Amino acid sequence: MCTDRISRAAWLMGAVLVFLPAASHAGSFTLGPAGGTTGIGLDATVSIGRHAGLRFSHGLMGGQTTLNYHGIPYSFDASLDWLGAFVDLYPSSGPFRISAGGMAVMGNVDVSVSPTEPLSLGGLTYTPDQLGTVTGSVRMLPVVPYLGLGWDSRRAGVLGLSLDIGAAFQKYDLELNQHGGSLPAYLQQALGAGVESERESLEHQMNRIGVYPVVRAGLSVNF
Repeated sequence: MCTDRISRAAWLMGAVLVFLPAASHAGSFTLGPAGGTTGIGLDATVSIGRHAGLRFSHGLMGGQTTLNYHGIPYSFDASLDWLGAFVDLYPSSGPFRISAGGMAVMGNVDVSVSPTEPLSLGGLTYTPDQLGTVTGSVRMLPVVPYLGLGWDSRRAGVLGLSLDIGAAFQKYDLELNQHGGSLPAYLQQALGAGVESERESLEHQMNRIGVYPVVRAGLSVNF
């Protein structure tokens, strides 16, 4: 996994090296750390005149969080790499920009349910021992379009700040599986149906908006 992440991070640096010669003719080149909802990584920008630029981003995102939905505590454990390539337009040649492009996501989001109290599934209540273990994963589309708005002061000096707010138009596929438990066989089918009903409900809720929110701030040097 560590080797994979290093190779993915090298994608951005490779893109930077490819576009460095163009930057020397087109205008300026900026590079610096950035972080937000797509993790912590690097942003690189190549200016194309006063009103446009190309931007590349890479973020490593990991961690755990718990979401309670219908009274069920879902634990999410994410280990994701986000790669982005965008065209930035500066309508007034100032710091405000409109961005469009694409984002790629690689990695895993594991899901588990480990209750300490009885849970209701499909209209029936189960104790933690009866429920056993529920595990699964969230799959996302590997490449999706992106639209956003931003502010970038890097074009005005050597050091600068940037802020972007946008959306990656994503779709989520949730998988949940129940294992073990102390229920007799004739009640196991009802439990399986209850888990499937909750899976469908949570997946529908995740896809109601159909986007992954992107909020990212950065600090960089203008070369």
